[in-house]
Amino acid sequence: MFKMMKWLIALGALCGVVLFGCQTMSTPKTFSVSESQLQKLVNRNWTDVAADLQKYNVQIAAPTLSMQANEQRIGIQFDAFIDLGLLNVEGNMKVSGKPAYSEAKGAVMLNDISVDSFDAKGLPDGFIKSQVQKMIVSKFGLNIPIYNLPADKMSFAGKKWLPETIEVERDGLKITLKPK
Repeated sequence: MFKMMKWLIALGALCGVVLFGCQTMSTPKTFSVSESQLQKLVNRNWTDVAADLQKYNVQIAAPTLSMQANEQRIGIQFDAFIDLGLLNVEGNMKVSGKPAYSEAKGAVMLNDISVDSFDAKGLPDGFIKSQVQKMIVSKFGLNIPIYNLPADKMSFAGKKWLPETIEVERDGLKITLKPK
């Protein structure tokens, strides 16, 4: 009888461990990426974004990231030089976008890009400035890569994991993964 009780207790403990393990494998996983890490990654990816825009006679340099937690957007401020043929426009531009995961690129991208401000040197507010802003938004619509998700974070216990939520916080991003 005593042996039977030991076996039942051991079996019960084993079942508990197995159930706990199964629950753990399907529980969402959360990790954070600091603003400074994101800035380093944007600096590294910026040359690709700049090369894409160069095709449209737009040069951009010196990106600075800012987290807009209240709006759930990420801002990027940079220097811009735009050659419109008869007119050259240069100044400081700030765009922002919503972070979203692109499974095809395996990265968090900025989507829904909008120009928040454009301080063009020697160019008054008005028609030309608004046209330059529209042009930049249409060309910038190429979605900016912010964070490439490492392969080791995207698989666990033989399952593929995908971002469920991407939250903009005051000092970085909080990414919650769930099993696919």
